[in-house]
Amino acid sequence: MRRPAWGSRARAPPPAMTVTPRRPARVSRPRCRPPRGSARCLHTGARPASRRVEALEGLRRVNALTGERGFAAIRARAADLEAQERWDQALKLYSSALRQDRSLVFAQEGRARATARMQLEDALQALIDRPDRLASPQVRNEALALLQSAQEQPSPGPDLRAQIARLSALLPEFDQPVPLSLTSDSLTQVAIPASARSAASPGATSSSSPATTP
Repeated sequence: MRRPAWGSRARAPPPAMTVTPRRPARVSRPRCRPPRGSARCLHTGARPASRRVEALEGLRRVNALTGERGFAAIRARAADLEAQERWDQALKLYSSALRQDRSLVFAQEGRARATARMQLEDALQALIDRPDRLASPQVRNEALALLQSAQEQPSPGPDLRAQIARLSALLPEFDQPVPLSLTSDSLTQVAIPASARSAASPGATSSSSPATTP
């Protein structure tokens, strides 16, 4: 073993170097500066407000179409009830569908259609059941308007056609004059509405319509 020379010192090994990893440089993104007339930046991929509205509207239409397909059985049943002129049951069915989905277009239109036909047929039947009301000129005018509305219906069923025929037959009965033969004692005055008031003579004859006959 070789001895170190006199006066020389053994050199210590150099200390190990510690390498500290460098952090990646932070890349700063440019600030968002939307172009004039745009609500959001273009580089973020955001859609303008108008496109978002169109997308929502398209989604609403798809959902409405899907909903109507889901109610196909109810729609078919309601149409069958309309063909049978069972408007009260059709109205209940349409109202039930709208309680589940208020956006169903067929149910909205069906409910309005069923309501109008129910009101029309109820008004016609009320006059048929109480023909004495036709003695009033005002009621007769209302009856004529109802008949015109009933005749303009796009698809009148047998029930509605029967009501039209019945009320049309009742109206002329209240427009025909009715002959009256009055015998007076020459002391009592008889006044006939829509006629001049006069003292009735023995064997006087007059005529009046059912609407003006006391």
